[in-house]
Amino acid sequence: MYREGFQPNESTFPCVFSAAANIAALGMGKSFHACAFKVLGSYGVFVGNSIISFYAKYGNMEDSLLAFNRLHGKNTVSWNAIICGSAQNGRGKEALQFLQKMAKNEYPNVLRPDHYACMVDMLSRSGRFGEAKRFLRELPFNPGIGFWKALLGGCQIHSNMELADLAAREIRALDPEDASHPMLCYQMQILQLVDG
Repeated sequence: MYREGFQPNESTFPCVFSAAANIAALGMGKSFHACAFKVLGSYGVFVGNSIISFYAKYGNMEDSLLAFNRLHGKNTVSWNAIICGSAQNGRGKEALQFLQKMAKNEYPNVLRPDHYACMVDMLSRSGRFGEAKRFLRELPFNPGIGFWKALLGGCQIHSNMELADLAAREIRALDPEDASHPMLCYQMQILQLVDG
């Protein structure tokens, strides 16, 4: 771009951060971060969100959190990036704390059902089924099919047939035409027989 006489802008940097994250090039991403400061001066939420995601995807949650805290005008994407980054890097407690902060303090308007579903998925995948069930019971709305499928996926990972049956019943009640849940339960039963 520079050789051809074009100046990078707010649309350029998210692309290069994504590319650097995909090839695990931390040094290159840090250079792009410095370049964003140099070229843009201060940058908006679009570039800021890509920086948060870049560091989180690389596993550098300290720099991701620093970028998140410095970002003005956080939006749903900002919160998604820090919650998912925390969850994917083994910081489930922090992910829950971010979700609670969104729900109860400064940012209640950006909280969406997808955030709650992400937490159910994270808890069930990590085998914390008691917390996942309690989380589902305390939702401020009736959980949809995606919540129960998230729970069912965690049950498959940890061979939790009892809770898988509950999730399958809920899925069947919400969508009798959905064929995925009986097959998943059947596969889990076969695995238990093989392992047993």
